[in-house]
Amino acid sequence: MTHLLLVGAWPELAARLVGLPGRVTLLQLEGMPGGSDLTAYGRWAADLVTARWDQPAEILDIAAGLNRRDPLDVVAGYGEFALPAVAAISAQLGIRSVPGPVDQRPGKSVQRTLFAAGGCRPVRHLLCSRPDEVRAFVEAGPAVLKPDLGNGSLGVFAVDRTDQMEQGWRWVRGAGLGAVLAEERLSGPEFSVETRSVSGLHEALMVTEKFTSGPPHFVEIGHVMPARTDVDELKDEAVRALSALGHTDGPAHVELIRTDDGPKIVEVNRRLGGDRIWELLQLSTGIDVLRQVLLDALDPKPAAVGGDATAAAAIRFVHGSEAMFANGLPARPAEPIEAVEGLIRWRWEPTTYHRRLGYVLTYGADPTDAVGIAEQVCKAFPGYSPAGTV
Repeated sequence: MTHLLLVGAWPELAARLVGLPGRVTLLQLEGMPGGSDLTAYGRWAADLVTARWDQPAEILDIAAGLNRRDPLDVVAGYGEFALPAVAAISAQLGIRSVPGPVDQRPGKSVQRTLFAAGGCRPVRHLLCSRPDEVRAFVEAGPAVLKPDLGNGSLGVFAVDRTDQMEQGWRWVRGAGLGAVLAEERLSGPEFSVETRSVSGLHEALMVTEKFTSGPPHFVEIGHVMPARTDVDELKDEAVRALSALGHTDGPAHVELIRTDDGPKIVEVNRRLGGDRIWELLQLSTGIDVLRQVLLDALDPKPAAVGGDATAAAAIRFVHGSEAMFANGLPARPAEPIEAVEGLIRWRWEPTTYHRRLGYVLTYGADPTDAVGIAEQVCKAFPGYSPAGTV
């Protein structure tokens, strides 16, 4: 029986461990950004151990001890903060990893070079070590500055003119996530392709339409699935990007912008899409991708699981103002919203992450219906910030 070490989980993922055709030990990461409540996990995994997410030596010692007592066959992680531990454990123990292979986790600048070599549409970019390099790059056209090792829109700043360069430089460096990467600013609607890879074969499960706050920070404020666009070209570019990176196993979340020259890659995240995109996928298609990626880790068989969307689902994030976070937050939405038809769930979860107050999850017969319901519910939240104010 295959023995899987799962690094990091959230409740819905951990619940999928029940009834799997293998044995799963869960290495839960304490103190992980976003929190990690350990009370519920023990009943789902065959064994549960914990380690501090920011203590790599401790994580490796625990994994080595587990392997001595009961040899591990594969190590997997499906969230951003689990990936460094997965790579380190796989390399130390010499076992298969998901995502795989472990040596393909480059920064964004290296990704850009690999994308171009693999036939993806080129994007002008430069890894900058000095502000004057950014200035020269911006003189050639509008740019987006971002940390080379960043994620989740952290440290992103759009620069249209050279007099904005110094502010953008300080914003990116303040994130503390690596060197400053300057990229040409792509114009067009944003999408992501949710993919599944097994033994080098890639399947594009669905395309997500994304909503952002726009410049300067392009904070993601919502998603709807399926996307209201022709998706074939987007899927093809996403698969090219995965092949260019050498990605062979595991889910991926590929972000793109559809420009006048065709879709261009923003970045590839070798994990499940965040912001409950996995739930949008299940609501719109019936695909339980959380269970599927665990099955793929235990028994990698590259059989297609995708299908067409039979409904639509949307998520919208509610953001508050700086004043709200400085002066105290209300306890809940000001108006009763539970009876709104098509509302699946709302959560009031204030966090300093882009001043999010919570989210609204909706279901509809088509994407426009699902988005409209989400917008209706969001307006009941006091201090709701619409697009462009985050």
